[in-house]
Amino acid sequence: MAKENAACVLLRLSQVEESKAAIGRSGAIPLLVCLLESGGFHAKKDASTTLYSLCMVKENKTRAVKAGIMKVLVELMADIESNIMDKSAYVVSVLVAVPEARAALVEERGMPVLVEIVEVGM
Repeated sequence: MAKENAACVLLRLSQVEESKAAIGRSGAIPLLVCLLESGGFHAKKDASTTLYSLCMVKENKTRAVKAGIMKVLVELMADIESNIMDKSAYVVSVLVAVPEARAALVEERGMPVLVEIVEVGM
């Protein structure tokens, strides 16, 4: 429960523009990626929203890619049961602004997943 509460606090702090870079430098991004991968539904939801907000800052996009976020996001987008497919795609839409994220998306086989989402409209 403490992890979920901390993610919620980081979510609130990430809404303040001046905090985004500082949160990224603090080492929180790899931990949020881990929570996105293995947390419960609400933890994943808060982690994805926090990561979306933090990744408005370019250097945080790079940090997230280095932390392995694209693998996690592709898995969540491919899993209809995850119930955060749309939030995951939303985070991907912000990340692909940097070349590292685009390359990671292709490497993690994310393109067919995106095409399937568009095709099937999950």
